[in-house]
Amino acid sequence: GSNLVTPVDFIDHSYKSKYSWDFDGTDDHINLGRGSNVKLTTTDTSEGIGFTAACWVKDDAWDGSGSGYGSGFAIGCLASGGWRIGFGDRHVMQMGVDNGSGSNTYLQTVGPYKTLHEGEESYRANGWIHLCMTFDGRILKTYVNGRVETGTYSTNVVDTGEDDRSLFYATGQANVELLIGADGSDYLSGTTTIEIPWTGLVDDVAIWNKALPLDAVSAIYESVNTNGVVLDLTQDNGDYTYSGDLTALYRANEGSGTTAVDESGSGNDGELKNGTAYSSTLPS
Repeated sequence: GSNLVTPVDFIDHSYKSKYSWDFDGTDDHINLGRGSNVKLTTTDTSEGIGFTAACWVKDDAWDGSGSGYGSGFAIGCLASGGWRIGFGDRHVMQMGVDNGSGSNTYLQTVGPYKTLHEGEESYRANGWIHLCMTFDGRILKTYVNGRVETGTYSTNVVDTGEDDRSLFYATGQANVELLIGADGSDYLSGTTTIEIPWTGLVDDVAIWNKALPLDAVSAIYESVNTNGVVLDLTQDNGDYTYSGDLTALYRANEGSGTTAVDESGSGNDGELKNGTAYSSTLPS
């Protein structure tokens, strides 16, 4: 009857993507602007106020063996401060935090080199990789496919040694805009130069004003299946209880046009530039 209530255990918190974005590695990008919900600054270590950014990526050059992948940044706004996520000769996540003197302390975490090493083989043969970085006001962590990689060739936890450090955006470059598909380190007002563009696919770009713990990051990664179904980040489910901390979410649902809708409810829509395309290839 009309009074039946669906038990919580039977509520479906999965989400089926429609599309991903396909970047050409030359000039494609999505401009998310410089709103406070995408360029977070304030942290409070004891109160759990921090920062997390994550996305699914698939590099065109990934060969499944670890012997080769391309380079580029899937998300970025690093300019003597800021942050970015992507690949160099290995995965790299970088951030600038305020050193208390009005300038930047540069933090970087890195993963294994192209030749994978024992204990560090977290890359998926199908090419889809989940990248995530968290900062709680003191410690920066890198997660790849739901785990913090460890080993001789990885440095994935950086301790600043002091609580309540804020994310830093340099004076004179504070108007750098956050991009998907490239780093916006030179993307200033009146200038639209992109740096280190991504070649391949990006999907489910998310930002939270909290440093997600390992169990939540792992839950996001482990929810993916072969049909493009991922965890619905707008709903709490299991170890993921942080939908209320979500400040931005871009899921490539549009399929056409030049608007990337912010599905977090914050209203910070992005703009597709230079013919950024859609793909029906989904995280799996």
